[in-house]
Amino acid sequence: MSQTVITQAFEELKAQEAANGGVLTLDEFIFASVPDLNITDPIDRTEGLPPAAQIVHRQAVSKTGMVNSNAVVYSVVLGADVGDFEFNWVGLLNKASGVVAMIVHAPSQKKIRTQSGQQGNVLTRSFLMEYNGASTETQITTPADTWQIDFTARLNGVDERIRKENKDTYGAASFLKDGFLVSGENGNYLVKKGAAYIEGLRAELLFDQAVVVASRPAKIWVDVCWRGTLTSVWAPATKITVADTLVNYVSGDEQHYVFAIAEILADGTVVDLRQAGTMAQLVGMPIKPNVVPFFDTDSRLKTTGISDFAREVIAESDAAGVLSKLGLDGADTLRDDIADPAGAENNPELQMSRWRDEGDVRSWGAKVDGVADDTAAFNSVLGIPARVPEGTARCSPGLFSVARLIGSLKSKLKQVSATGNFLSFRKPDGGRIANLDIESSKGGAATTQGHQLDIQDGNDVTLENLNFKGAEGTGFSIILYNNTIPYQTGFIVKSIRGKYTKSVSGADAGCVLLALNRKSIVDGVIATGYPQFGAVELKDDARHNITTNVIGDDCENGVYLGTQTSLTPNGNIINNVLASKPGFSAVEAGGGHNNLISNVMADYTDSAATQAHGATTTGDANVFDNVYMQGCTGVNSIGGVQTAYHMRFRDSAKNNYASIFPHYTASGIVNFEVGTTRNFVEIKHPGARTSIFAQASAIGDKSTITGDANSNVVHAPALGQYFGTMSGTFEWRIKDIPVPAGVFVTADRFRFMCDGAVSMAVGGGTTAQLKLFNSDGTTRTISLAQNQTLRLDTGSGNYLQVGSTTLTPNQTNAYTLGSASNAWAGGTTQTAFTVLSDGRAKGEPLMLARGYSSDDITSDERVMEDNSADKMLDAWSEVDLVQYQLLDRIEAKGEDGARWHFGIIAQRAVEAFARHGLDAHRFAFLCYDEWDAEYEPEVLTREIFNEVTEEWELEQYETGKMICIREAGDRYGIRYEEALILEAALQRRTVERLLTNYKDINSRLVALEAR
Repeated sequence: MSQTVITQAFEELKAQEAANGGVLTLDEFIFASVPDLNITDPIDRTEGLPPAAQIVHRQAVSKTGMVNSNAVVYSVVLGADVGDFEFNWVGLLNKASGVVAMIVHAPSQKKIRTQSGQQGNVLTRSFLMEYNGASTETQITTPADTWQIDFTARLNGVDERIRKENKDTYGAASFLKDGFLVSGENGNYLVKKGAAYIEGLRAELLFDQAVVVASRPAKIWVDVCWRGTLTSVWAPATKITVADTLVNYVSGDEQHYVFAIAEILADGTVVDLRQAGTMAQLVGMPIKPNVVPFFDTDSRLKTTGISDFAREVIAESDAAGVLSKLGLDGADTLRDDIADPAGAENNPELQMSRWRDEGDVRSWGAKVDGVADDTAAFNSVLGIPARVPEGTARCSPGLFSVARLIGSLKSKLKQVSATGNFLSFRKPDGGRIANLDIESSKGGAATTQGHQLDIQDGNDVTLENLNFKGAEGTGFSIILYNNTIPYQTGFIVKSIRGKYTKSVSGADAGCVLLALNRKSIVDGVIATGYPQFGAVELKDDARHNITTNVIGDDCENGVYLGTQTSLTPNGNIINNVLASKPGFSAVEAGGGHNNLISNVMADYTDSAATQAHGATTTGDANVFDNVYMQGCTGVNSIGGVQTAYHMRFRDSAKNNYASIFPHYTASGIVNFEVGTTRNFVEIKHPGARTSIFAQASAIGDKSTITGDANSNVVHAPALGQYFGTMSGTFEWRIKDIPVPAGVFVTADRFRFMCDGAVSMAVGGGTTAQLKLFNSDGTTRTISLAQNQTLRLDTGSGNYLQVGSTTLTPNQTNAYTLGSASNAWAGGTTQTAFTVLSDGRAKGEPLMLARGYSSDDITSDERVMEDNSADKMLDAWSEVDLVQYQLLDRIEAKGEDGARWHFGIIAQRAVEAFARHGLDAHRFAFLCYDEWDAEYEPEVLTREIFNEVTEEWELEQYETGKMICIREAGDRYGIRYEEALILEAALQRRTVERLLTNYKDINSRLVALEAR
């Protein structure tokens, strides 16, 4: 189907020309062949010209015309001298500006030029544009020629109007005389020539047509459509088809209407299904003198002659004479009787006439006394509207074709037969069945099949205020189902009561069943004692129905979604369901999918159920909202074990949601069978429970809660318990809002708070980790390892770990405490720090100062040159040991309050070493560090008005400026353990020299004394 659009660019051009007082001109057609153009998609109003390579032809507008003041037409004629090309895109544009005003996407068409004796084709294309003031704005005032306007839509409308008028006259189907009469046997049949009206189209067979029916039973159908081409005469096309079922259908662009003209039974017998409307029977009826036509009770056309008596009656000149001739001289008295409320009572024939006018079944002989069999009377009204008076009518009627059976306040129908269906309706179109007590009488034959009220096919029927009694065995109180149509629609079932006699257990029975029903409403059902299918069942592809206000008392299920095929109920709304003492569940959703189920109450108090559920499902994407369940203790009313699961997901149930209120004491809450995936249960209130994890049976088959994309999930927010995730992670995130740096930190937005001691637990597996990460991907973790150490990740695979008695890095010599720019204030330890001094970790040592116990250097020592050692010690001897006060302490406490410290000034050590030609930075006793300045965004606070809370609040925001939080700088430091070694070496050298002097002096004294 072609797509057409007026572009946005044209509207802008039109507005511009109007503002400038110009004339809106469209003067060129463009034809293009656009590859892969999908002509079923709507055209984008911003679309422009295709690429030049795709444009196959340009031609000026051939003719313009005015249709009315708000519509103009532009036409182009592609003559036989134009071609050859193929196009699927046509545009109308303003050539001067290049603005495309209107675009059409159409099926590809060829334009062929006449050449070499081969006749080409001539094509005409017209664009009709409608907008206010079109004629004025374009200055097109010449009326359009008829060839410029496409009358297809108008002619189609005329055809459809005539078809509907014919249908109003002849009905859905009407056959003239013996037209389409089927005869024959044993598979070979003949359809007689003739005419009929099917849905308003005149179908005609010009010759008798033979038909072979190979498989029986089957039906023979007449199929008619309205057929023609753009330039041909249109006429009905008729064919005969054999099929079990057939419905009106569309083939290509043709609407086909079908009607079954005969049914071929299994034994080959022909059942004539044709209908003859009154108008159809009158058509072609010959006019004969002295003959009057009339219709009998079966609406069949008959004729009768005019008698002499009738001629005499007609000859009377006034009403009094006619009444006298008819023997009704007392007509005035009859008139009084009719006006008198007691007239019918005094004149039984008048009462009968009144009943007949009202459709009262008594006018057809029904006694309605609870004793007589009124079947015959009801069979007389099968095809007409009927009314049942107060009282009890015993009957077992046949098949009703009209669904209009209305009772009064105390009208009751009681089934005579103990088997089969009671009230059966076939193909009713509209109507109402209401205000009746309907009682079966199976006499204890509990396994007998039979429904109390069944409607096959049909649409738009209302069932209201019906009370069903005596239901037992197999069958439904109300069953709505399709046979010859795809599905039923438009049923309203309301104010229904039903009571089932439990003579057997587990029978296939229920109160109300809608099978393959669409757009219907069930509102108000009170069902007692029904087995298996409970108060209401939606079956097979039941779709877009509403079921509401359902009470199932002592029923197996409240609402049941069933199937006998691969089709399942979907897209239905089910709400306000109360199941009292159910035998299995309040809602058994079965394989149904995409259904919205809400406000469900399941009360198992006094229930004998061994399995107790609020709702169960094997389906996909259902919502169970506000499901309340109570009365389950784990023991049923007869003392047996009662297994309770508020929500039960079976087989391959997936993508379902349930919000539940498990207000009962039995342990089970949710059951996920193996194979179920992505089901989410929210426990809105846990009842008296303090944990959903306290009992192992609370959640059935936890193995389905895998924490991945197919995981089932259970949340109990009131308990602060969350089990499972479908993403593999738990995330709390604020996104898509501007958040200044530091807001969540300074404003303390994320908090876990309570009174007293606060504990937050993470873990439960073999290890536990708390991961911190930034938006740039930087991560750090705090973890509890299997060896029971607490690890702090510092990046690049390194970490600090806290054991029961030690704080250690994961590798040696990788960490320091403090820095030059961020020094520790001090510290206290029980014992001194140990500095590792393993010779295996050092290079060859150089002698700084010998020990006193040895005069010789051992073989593995390399003696340091005396002048090098002496230079270091000489330099060190010039370093002063001083006392000093720290400037920050003086600023804080004053000179009198600041404490005095003892130590070395690093710069003086540098100067002393330099005087001896040494670089102090080469020696580890001296430390020197420098650092760059550090900056961060400036954050200020302002007051804003919150329109939601209607209060003023403080808000932090970034100014866009960067402020320095640490100035660049440098710092000297001293490692005193190294300095003390130097000081000790200096003292050793001093002692050694004193000893040498002592020995020299002593030897001299000895020598002097020896003289």
